[in-house]
Amino acid sequence: MSVPAPSTRLVYRPVTVDDAGFLYQLMTDAAYLRHIGDRNIHDEAAARAYIEDKFLPAYARADGMGVFLAERRADGAPVGIITLLQREGFQQPDIGYALLPAWRGHGYAREGAAALLAHAQETLGLNGLCAIVAPGNEASFKVLAALGFAKRGKILNPTTGMLVTVLDWKAERT
Repeated sequence: MSVPAPSTRLVYRPVTVDDAGFLYQLMTDAAYLRHIGDRNIHDEAAARAYIEDKFLPAYARADGMGVFLAERRADGAPVGIITLLQREGFQQPDIGYALLPAWRGHGYAREGAAALLAHAQETLGLNGLCAIVAPGNEASFKVLAALGFAKRGKILNPTTGMLVTVLDWKAERT
């Protein structure tokens, strides 16, 4: 399976069931719940099952898409996840990311999203992507705008039922 190339401070790899504790922490964080949604992860066992049911099948497709753990190069500390997924109801793959609170505000979201964007374009040959942002998530709007994403409009997310803003990225913008 192809993964995004390492960036300045981060390396990326597929999530494994051994990451269930980290995923439990991330997916129960208040900002995750507010901006991404509740995935009914209430303990490490549920996180492990979520990885097995949702993440591992995506890796088996070997299309270079999926959920990737972002770890600091310096010490291997997991800071968050970056995602490239073909979601139901969307014509283009969706780029996303989520970080634990301790790692927010240090440029890791932008670095990880930029690495994923490069992976999508250079390795997978994708010329267009979208991003889904919950209302009030100004930090994500700033990160995505800096990478060349432009707002398309608002929709109800078919996965969560949340009202979200969809942003688009085209290769010619960068």
